[in-house]
Amino acid sequence: MEPKLILATVAMIAAAPAAGAAEAMPAQPAVQQALDQSAAAWTAGRLDDFMTLYDRDPATSYVSGGQVITGYEAIRAMYAARFAGASPADSPVDLGVLTLEVLNFRALSPTYVFVLGRYHLKDRKTGEVKSGPTTLLFRRGPAGWKIISDHTG
Repeated sequence: MEPKLILATVAMIAAAPAAGAAEAMPAQPAVQQALDQSAAAWTAGRLDDFMTLYDRDPATSYVSGGQVITGYEAIRAMYAARFAGASPADSPVDLGVLTLEVLNFRALSPTYVFVLGRYHLKDRKTGEVKSGPTTLLFRRGPAGWKIISDHTG
């Protein structure tokens, strides 16, 4: 074998991830952690922290109640209206306590995962809980796992 070919082969082997090598954090725990952090941000009334779960791509989509919103900025604007509420600027809006329950987690590839879940939104005053299904498509990129498609009922 020629020395250049040997060096190229060695370099490819060294650069390739080991078979079965895990990411810094496997997909399911990383996605669950991101969902938990986002729900905590919602509960605290922190819009920008809540929105870190969504990919900043103009093709990111949100579907709910017959409404289709496309693009990170448009999705953020829709949520901003909810977060604006009628509270003083120095205190967060009480949007309730949000939890996200994962019912089914499917890794579609090393880069994409599908989550079937259920959101639970508890009113702090009345204790009433609203709940509904959600399907989320995540894509892993340099910033971690981000939602690229959200369908919430």
